Amino acid sequence: MKKILSIALVLIIVLSLTACSGSNSDETTSDEFGGNENSAPVVSLICDNTEVSAGDTVSVYIHIKDALYTACFDIYVYADEKLVFESEEAEVLNANLIMAANIMDEDTDDYVAVRGIVSTTYDLPDNNIYRLDYKVSGDATSGDKLSVMAQVPTYQVGFDKSGNDVYSVEEEIQINNLVLTVK
Repeated sequence: MKKILSIALVLIIVLSLTACSGSNSDETTSDEFGGNENSAPVVSLICDNTEVSAGDTVSVYIHIKDALYTACFDIYVYADEKLVFESEEAEVLNANLIMAANIMDEDTDDYVAVRGIVSTTYDLPDNNIYRLDYKVSGDATSGDKLSVMAQVPTYQVGFDKSGNDVYSVEEEIQINNLVLTVK
């Protein structure tokens, strides 16, 4: 009797392992971004005019493209020392995401941390999500190149709209930074 029970238990375990390892061809995998293979989120810093003058206020937009099923992200924006962040002018441009921006004062660099989250997932096919305003320092001289750079330490997307299961894609993200030229 023990042998029969042992064989039955082994068969049940083998069958359950087989059922768990089966794949469903309709299911999205972590190598597919929203079912669109060869596409990863693109995070860009953009502005209306890349030529600026000392004393100008420049609006820099965080733009996200090809980010289906976005669940959450952290985007750090580093600006040249001749660009001063004006926190009271920052603006959320996408009300579907819960967003916050904080100036981070680290020992090495100052940067603006923009964080977004949604309770399920949200598609960002081609959206400006946040506006950061910077004032060009009076010390800026003609010909200066002022950099605004992004880092994305966290970006998670869901397998579907529910957001029940998410995975990280920060390794695959394309980042387009911004260079401003002082006139």
